[in-house]
Amino acid sequence: MSANESEGFGKPEFQLPKFSGGIFRGAVLVVLVLILVFTSLYTVDPEEVALVLRFGRYVRTTNPGLHLKVPFGIERALKVPIQRQLKEEFGFRTVSAGVRRSWRGEGLHPFDRRSHSDQADRRTT
Repeated sequence: MSANESEGFGKPEFQLPKFSGGIFRGAVLVVLVLILVFTSLYTVDPEEVALVLRFGRYVRTTNPGLHLKVPFGIERALKVPIQRQLKEEFGFRTVSAGVRRSWRGEGLHPFDRRSHSDQADRRTT
């Protein structure tokens, strides 16, 4: 009879499983390799280029695709959009995307070449 059973608990003693040093070292190695891979690979999108900085100083420019850099924050890839076209609209509003010509105005037709004052005079008469 064990000491626990003689005290009336009726439960066997709990023992932690013993791990060999090889399993622990292997797990640490796998974690380090994963960190190395995730901090050294980067992807540049088709409309971007990446500026690679080593300790904050410019080293090289990389084109779109999958690339490698020195891991653990030694090199940093700064992505810059260079081929994106930004659009600013003045004087009219797009009603829905993908429509070639759709225009809203107060009683004005978009293809009428008269000035706004001429059309305002026409509406009042």
